[in-house]
Amino acid sequence: MTIYETVTASVPTGNEKGHLMKTQKLPKYVAWNSGVQLYVTFDENPSVINGLLQLKFARTVLTHRSTPSCVSALLSRNAPEKSKSKAPIATVKLT
Repeated sequence: MTIYETVTASVPTGNEKGHLMKTQKLPKYVAWNSGVQLYVTFDENPSVINGLLQLKFARTVLTHRSTPSCVSALLSRNAPEKSKSKAPIATVKLT
């Protein structure tokens, strides 16, 4: 899995000056496995030890990209293997 930090920015919408939209309540981090189309979200930077993602005390769920959510929409439009604009934080294995 590759861990990405979620960053949001305000985007102008409509024709009115100063009218902005910003997606909120996204998880801070997303670990994504493009091979099996699964991801895990985190509100805090996940623990990685020796290249292994530590989930022993985490309350996380593997979610398939086809599950409707803001994260799955981002992955379907900007899948990491298609976009090189954001560098991953780490590439890890699940433990």
